[in-house]
Amino acid sequence: MADFSQIIQKLNKDYAALMQQDDGNAYSKLSTIFEELDALARETMQEMGKEEMKKIIQKLEKGTALTQEEQEHVRLWIVGDAAYYAKMENNVEDWKSELERLMHELNSLKVHQLDVETLCKLRGLFRDGARVIADLFFYAEQQARLNRFNESVQDIDEEEQGLLIGLLKQKIKSADF
Repeated sequence: MADFSQIIQKLNKDYAALMQQDDGNAYSKLSTIFEELDALARETMQEMGKEEMKKIIQKLEKGTALTQEEQEHVRLWIVGDAAYYAKMENNVEDWKSELERLMHELNSLKVHQLDVETLCKLRGLFRDGARVIADLFFYAEQQARLNRFNESVQDIDEEEQGLLIGLLKQKIKSADF
């Protein structure tokens, strides 16, 4: 099993190097490291909970109701990452304010009298807007994922139970799921 203490220590060194370099390549490298660590954490979690999930799948296949604790394990396995991301994200209102500011800036430009400088300003605003919208979109998608899961586990019928069983089996088999 991965030693996350050592991994976080190494991540801190990579972060410190990024702060020294402060360039696109360093940010790209650190972004790749974060993505790889996310995958490692997912795989570790799946390995840790594999046997418990097998027992839960057996209960579901028999039609036996899950305990509250088992339901929570299923929730964590399927949408735990989204739940914690949404819970910890603290920039949503800032992103919305930034998008509003960008729209105000766009609306204040005299686009009927275009020149190169105005076009450059437009491009900068469009790029900034796309970045902010991407952040808001990701947050909204995680919230929607949580909501869909929460709705789907209310009064599970046989068809939904079958889908849940299939989903859990897929998560056990696939390191990418």
